[in-house]
Amino acid sequence: MKAYWPRLLAGVRVPPVAPDPAADPLTAAEDAAARTAIEDANQTNRPPPRQRHNPINVVLPWCEYTPTHAMAAIVNNTQKLITNGEIGEEQRAVAARPTATSVQLLDSIDRMFATRLGQWVGAWIPATWTSSANAAPVSWTKRYGVPASLDRVAVLGIHGWFPIRTVQRIVGEPTGTSRKFCEQMHLALQKWVQHHYPGAELPASKVTLVPLEWEGKVEDRVDHLFEQVIDLAHSHPGEKAKESWPSHKSYWQHQIESATTVFVATHSQGTPTSIMLVERLIETGIIDPKWQRVVILAQAGISHGPFPWNGSSMYVKYLEADAARELFEFNRHDSPVAKRYYKAVERLLEHDIRLVLVSSWLDQVVPLYSSAFHALSHPNVYRAVFIEAEQFFPNDFLPHLVVFALKLRNAGISDQDLLVYLSDVVAGSLYFGTGHSTLYEDVRVYELAINFLFADRPRPASQGSGFWSNLFGAAPSKACEIVPFDAPHRLNSYHLPWILNSIFSNKEIQAHPTLAQDMRQLLQLFKDWDVSGSKARRDLKFKLDPLHRAKL
Repeated sequence: MKAYWPRLLAGVRVPPVAPDPAADPLTAAEDAAARTAIEDANQTNRPPPRQRHNPINVVLPWCEYTPTHAMAAIVNNTQKLITNGEIGEEQRAVAARPTATSVQLLDSIDRMFATRLGQWVGAWIPATWTSSANAAPVSWTKRYGVPASLDRVAVLGIHGWFPIRTVQRIVGEPTGTSRKFCEQMHLALQKWVQHHYPGAELPASKVTLVPLEWEGKVEDRVDHLFEQVIDLAHSHPGEKAKESWPSHKSYWQHQIESATTVFVATHSQGTPTSIMLVERLIETGIIDPKWQRVVILAQAGISHGPFPWNGSSMYVKYLEADAARELFEFNRHDSPVAKRYYKAVERLLEHDIRLVLVSSWLDQVVPLYSSAFHALSHPNVYRAVFIEAEQFFPNDFLPHLVVFALKLRNAGISDQDLLVYLSDVVAGSLYFGTGHSTLYEDVRVYELAINFLFADRPRPASQGSGFWSNLFGAAPSKACEIVPFDAPHRLNSYHLPWILNSIFSNKEIQAHPTLAQDMRQLLQLFKDWDVSGSKARRDLKFKLDPLHRAKL
């Protein structure tokens, strides 16, 4: 049962191949047992047929966004007048230009100063002018259009790992392309503006799609994708449009530099690729987080690699390219590529980049702990799970338990490794699973990233709020924390009752207004959990039986 890798993304069934005991640190019996356990656990995700599933796909937990009102738009519009193209590249250009890197740095400092100055001037407007809580967004959006933060938008799309061409001829062309991610994010932006700012419109001319495509190992992809961004001959939109940006810069580079907001949408192996690429763009001054908003949407990302046992398959070992084998190096925290990836994540979070990690229910390739980046902790990280309508039952205990664990992580509270030990339980079928490649088809996944980027959060006390803090910015109040974590080959599900006991007895969670309510709901859902017709579900409920004694 080793040759499942060719159809992991396409859900194509491949006949089993006899296991090779010498090819895996596990014995053949242990490996087969682990795979059988996963297949049995898949039954856990199939509630009794008499239950009615959800009518639409869900992305949980959801991050809400509340638009600002009235004069807040005027303040932002004033800032836009300071930082838009009226005092842009043309007026800063000089006859003898220095190197491209120096120009990027000077432009970055100039833009940062103009933006901070606009924020400082706006702060002098009396508070009574900006507190019209009763004013509806409709009145001013029709006059001022979209928020200033969407005045110029760049959307980068970066695809994940693709099988070799021979396999693609069998299973079909990949659907998760970079252009698709760009178009989905653009569509989500349009829907987001229509929903939150009725009457406003996001002109297509204000949005630049940057689909970057290159296959290979992670760091090789970063090098080639960066070259695509700065290549003068690449992404040429035409001679007429070329007159609107400096001759020493490519069109994509100019559009990314001048954007007020940058979105990056990626999938699977594209997650480490995107993070390292954004780090490179920041280092070279093409992206400047001091004045630009940046969010990275990582869909089913392989932060801790794929399921470990797939690395010993005959297909990966002897047929697939090095890029596929490299994916399993992320299973170990001390591998060179994993350490390079973690370092890039730390640097991005230090620059206040926001990271949205969306896992996929019944993912047959990437475990839940990997797509949720279990080892990482930081306030700028938001975790969620995508569940197809056919798989989500509002009164089902299991998805609510997973969502509760994600809420804990989003609140900065330890989940006691609950997501790790639930990963096998919510894994997709190795035979027919398609969960890994369904989430990027839903526009709500992209809307979640938009909401999290623009959602207001209280300024931590350690950052201050004085003039100099507002002018030059401040470092995040909490440093990025990445603990050593290696992907386990086998998980002992009998750890679950002890984990839940630690969570339900946590005083901080009990005192939390919403999490405490979620725990009470979980207890009731567990008591009413119908596990008839599924041995795997009965076994899981039996292991969690101590929950009946939980008291809140």
